[in-house]
Amino acid sequence: MAAPPSSQNIQDIRANEEYARNFPEHWKNLPAAPSYRLLIVTCMDARFHPTSALGLSMGSTHIVRNAGGSAEEVVRSIVSQQALQTNEILLVKHTDYGMYPGVDVGPEVVRDVNLLRGHPGVSGIISGWVYDVKTWAVRRIL
Repeated sequence: MAAPPSSQNIQDIRANEEYARNFPEHWKNLPAAPSYRLLIVTCMDARFHPTSALGLSMGSTHIVRNAGGSAEEVVRSIVSQQALQTNEILLVKHTDYGMYPGVDVGPEVVRDVNLLRGHPGVSGIISGWVYDVKTWAVRRIL
């Protein structure tokens, strides 16, 4: 038997009811292809919300999140989404990495970008970035 929903789950469901009721008319018929032709690969860390941090609007971007923003784990998603005309990939990792605080993630960004650039099923412009969880700024690595 599943555990009953927590009060936070119930609040989230109520928030969705409000969201659905007030869903903007101009978003109701958005195509599946992102308008910016952009895919962001990033970590699932709660301190980084790409839509807020990068000023992205609904329908502008595909976002794939996983632990560490690992490119290796999202190749299948990247290959499949390119059928929707995405032609640019931003790989964004962050500072103060959960399990390894203080670790420089720059070399991880370089490794993952090179993995994507070398994959036969991945194409387009691929760049690597680091989001600083203390200053809220992104900086380009390559």
